[in-house]
Amino acid sequence: MSRAASISTGKAYGVARVCRIWGLPRSTVYWQRQQPKGSGRRRGPQGFHSDAVMAGEIKAEIASRPFPGEGYRKIWAGLRGKGIRTAPVRTLRLMRENNWLAPTRIGHPHGPKAHDGTIKTSRVDAMWGTDMTTTLTIKEGNAAIFFAIDHCALEVVGIHAAKRGTRFEALEPIRQGVRHSFGAFGKDMAKGLTLRHDHGSQFISDDFQNEIKFLGIKDSASYVREPQGNGIAERFVRILKENLLWVRSFNTVEELRLALLAFKEVYNQQWRIGRHGYRSPAQIREQQKAEGHQGRLTFAAKLSKNSRPLHYTEIVPDCSRPTLQAVIRGRIDVESVIHSDGWRGYNGLVDLGYQKHFRVNHGDNEFASGPCHINGMKAFGVRQNPLGSFSRLEKRELLFASQGV
Repeated sequence: MSRAASISTGKAYGVARVCRIWGLPRSTVYWQRQQPKGSGRRRGPQGFHSDAVMAGEIKAEIASRPFPGEGYRKIWAGLRGKGIRTAPVRTLRLMRENNWLAPTRIGHPHGPKAHDGTIKTSRVDAMWGTDMTTTLTIKEGNAAIFFAIDHCALEVVGIHAAKRGTRFEALEPIRQGVRHSFGAFGKDMAKGLTLRHDHGSQFISDDFQNEIKFLGIKDSASYVREPQGNGIAERFVRILKENLLWVRSFNTVEELRLALLAFKEVYNQQWRIGRHGYRSPAQIREQQKAEGHQGRLTFAAKLSKNSRPLHYTEIVPDCSRPTLQAVIRGRIDVESVIHSDGWRGYNGLVDLGYQKHFRVNHGDNEFASGPCHINGMKAFGVRQNPLGSFSRLEKRELLFASQGV
């Protein structure tokens, strides 16, 4: 602009006049003119691999992944898993230069949040999120997709597709998840689990609410017009669309349903979760399951008149009420006499039909209550130690049952 000539005088405007009109200091203009023009890349050593070699490794990693919507961080984590060390910003630069980045939408800035806190959990099966999305099939038109996802491991515990998005179809992923995570489907089997959902008519219907109440699931609806409250499920909708629904077509709803089940298995085994060290949902669940196994045993001993005591031993992920009740219901007859300590995991056995349940309150220094005691059970757990590696057992993890005599 300073070199441009005035139409009336034919003379150049000059730096001083242009800077005065624009309100800029001339020193800044002169300083910028003296700066050498570089390539804009990071100075210093390049690293073990050249850009060409690194680009080839990135391209191979992208081609090996089943998810076309993965970002540069997950590609970088995959390279680290192969022993190829580089910086995330370098991975981003090479993917941007070669046009390998997944297409994304540029969102608008959000205002202040309507609520504080987090919906992420530290343990699996503490909170699930459920939601619905739709897609189009070639021969049968619109189809509804329901799913349930864990808020800790981001594991898809259930997914389903149907022609009509009714309240009964919305329950199918919940039923799948209860069988998958709790081992059975029945009253209070999912006690301790919280279900987050929006205010869709399917989720607030009486049939849906009554069934999750039957399963022992606590209802937790998000705020109205606040999708952030169900953000885990909303984010999975995007993952599902970018990696399946927008890259494939389906002739029928049944074909879509089968594809969703297949995608669920691939996703749970191979999708990388950044906040968990880029491990897959299945690896996160297995790790927590292994951590929960350490020192957690439940013993059951069954006595009869004409035979020696029969002992049953099982490793359980935790000592919660649903877990222990599942073991009891699966192994002990309803007519049995059950002796146990005062651990709260044994609460509610009478409601399940076990009318002969007697307890010893060790917290009150009580080791026997008349003929009721579990000393034989403790002797079995400590002396026999059938699994060998577990030498210390907490009293709340011991269960004793004897057949009525």
